[in-house]
Amino acid sequence: MIVTQSLLAVPICAIAYLFNSSFTVSMLFLFFEYLFAEGWMPAVLSMLLTCIQVEFKGVAVGIFLFCTTIVGTIAVWFDAEMIKYLEATDDPIQIGKIVALSTTVPCLIAAFCFWKAGIYYAEVKTKQTKVKEEAIDKVSIYHIDMRADSISSLLKMNLKGLRPDSYQEGDSSEFSRYLSPTKENVLQRRMNNTF
Repeated sequence: MIVTQSLLAVPICAIAYLFNSSFTVSMLFLFFEYLFAEGWMPAVLSMLLTCIQVEFKGVAVGIFLFCTTIVGTIAVWFDAEMIKYLEATDDPIQIGKIVALSTTVPCLIAAFCFWKAGIYYAEVKTKQTKVKEEAIDKVSIYHIDMRADSISSLLKMNLKGLRPDSYQEGDSSEFSRYLSPTKENVLQRRMNNTF
């Protein structure tokens, strides 16, 4: 989807900046440029937040926004320098060509980068799905009700040395008492605040 958007943005940017005989046409295609060329940001943020550990998400978003702002600022500066260098300050056709190049080329590069990132992102999502399914399978084996037992209570149980891998069906150890699915044991655990 993002690759398609970036590729669609190429002709739209070209039309918006190269056909400068009609202000209405330019503004209409500028709208479409913002629609297609700028639509990558939510998807990239989603990919970024999916692939990064929780404690680094805020920093990652800050770095991402900083980098996009800096690159955008440098691009505007570069356009201005090119206009000065080509002595095109009074030539709207030349300015249109410069701006068209500075928008279409990055869209082409972005389409390739998004395509490449999509391959790796699919692998990450596949691994995450597999890990999630394995975790759900383990939880169901030990009769842990994830709605009743919070992650912190399961971690506390783990800190007490009650390891899920040591549990066997019919085990009468302390661990089996924690995993027993009966309502009485669940209520007793909560009343005693054993976890």
